[in-house]
Amino acid sequence: MDLRSLKERLDAAPLEASRLVQEGAVLRNIANFKQLVEFVGDLPPIEPLAYRIRTSTLYQIGADAFSLDASSASQLKALADELYLTVTGLRQALASVVPPIPPETVIAAIPGQSDLASI
Repeated sequence: MDLRSLKERLDAAPLEASRLVQEGAVLRNIANFKQLVEFVGDLPPIEPLAYRIRTSTLYQIGADAFSLDASSASQLKALADELYLTVTGLRQALASVVPPIPPETVIAAIPGQSDLASI
């Protein structure tokens, strides 16, 4: 995956309402957070972290809020924050590294077989 494709996916990620919320031992906004994990979980820099979240207790919960012991809730919240901050950080870094494409620009890829007729 090239940087431009990665940037486009991260820009489209539903970050605004997807942060996991912890109130004591209760985790809230689980459904929206899972939506974010599914949206960005297959991106190469995020895949290992998404795997850890998918195999955690958090991903087995079907409700939007769930009460756990305080230690488990804190660990899951830390994992969720790591994903959220990773997506946010990558999004900001790529915004400064990948230049925008002017609307009149056409991007073409040359096929590997030197088959110019397919262009």
